[in-house]
Amino acid sequence: MYSRVAQRVGSGEITTLDVDFLNVAPINIVDYSFTNLQLDNLRDVDLQYDSNKYIVGIANFRHVGDAIKKIPAGDTYSIGHFVVRTFVSGGTWHLEIRNVDLDLDAGDSIDYYITLIVYDKSYFRHLPPIITDLGGSNTGTASSIPDLY
Repeated sequence: MYSRVAQRVGSGEITTLDVDFLNVAPINIVDYSFTNLQLDNLRDVDLQYDSNKYIVGIANFRHVGDAIKKIPAGDTYSIGHFVVRTFVSGGTWHLEIRNVDLDLDAGDSIDYYITLIVYDKSYFRHLPPIITDLGGSNTGTASSIPDLY
């Protein structure tokens, strides 16, 4: 089994990936679980990944547990909507999971399961966000792709 892998970098440069000397692989998949939460909002969980060395993305999210109660919203019912995101704060990556509209009833609990993808910045770069204002509509045209080079 070979521990060295040649890799072509965008500029044509060839580098060696020696897995014997890596603290982490170029891409790591990490499963997290948060169990028996009495409230459904995790606003700021420090994942402790250095934002200068890593990019952290979300690949999967699910919640299990007591049902989040429906509330009337005109002719329909709402069970709220979840925000699930990673963000940088204080030099490390953080996680937010919350239901914006609703909270659990007293005594209820919920479990969250999430898969994070952790990219080593020496192999990948963090692209700038593309922001498009749809003016409150559910349909529209996205902004053009930015020039990355």
